[in-house]
Amino acid sequence: MDAGRSKSLKLRDRLIRVGPERLADTLLDVAEGDRELKRRLELLAIEDDPEATADELAKQIAALRRRKRFVRYGESFELAGELRLLIEAIRDRVFSDLPDRAFLLADGFLRTDAKVYERVDDSSGSVADVYRDACLLWLDAAARSGRDEDWVERLRATATDNDYGVRDPLLPNADRLLSGG
Repeated sequence: MDAGRSKSLKLRDRLIRVGPERLADTLLDVAEGDRELKRRLELLAIEDDPEATADELAKQIAALRRRKRFVRYGESFELAGELRLLIEAIRDRVFSDLPDRAFLLADGFLRTDAKVYERVDDSSGSVADVYRDACLLWLDAAARSGRDEDWVERLRATATDNDYGVRDPLLPNADRLLSGG
């Protein structure tokens, strides 16, 4: 084991001894200045409740649409991390228990692409990468959902509403949805 990992384990053991109340208070104090950390803590606090998690994720996705501030290149990596957290939470905490909600969340997330792109310098492509990954989540969630849809038409409409090219993975990976598996 490398020295860095060993130090982390020692710190972990020491933090466990601090106690949950004090640790929670400290985390909340630190999170006041860090929006992403606060969101992660909020999701962590409800991780055993897929319905509450889905509700919180829906709020966060809606908030993406309302944001107005332009995100400069240097800040785009932080935004990409925040977006990745959302799609990972959909996949990891909602998908298996609530596949219909997971689809609605993935669809809602994917539909934020134009609003987000209108206000971000994504020269690095880090934000685009998250949206491309969200396309695969959209397909997987659609396949698992019990929704009665004309999936070929829904897929066509979603894939062609693609002003920024981030939905490009939908059609080449359509078998994830249309194979029936």
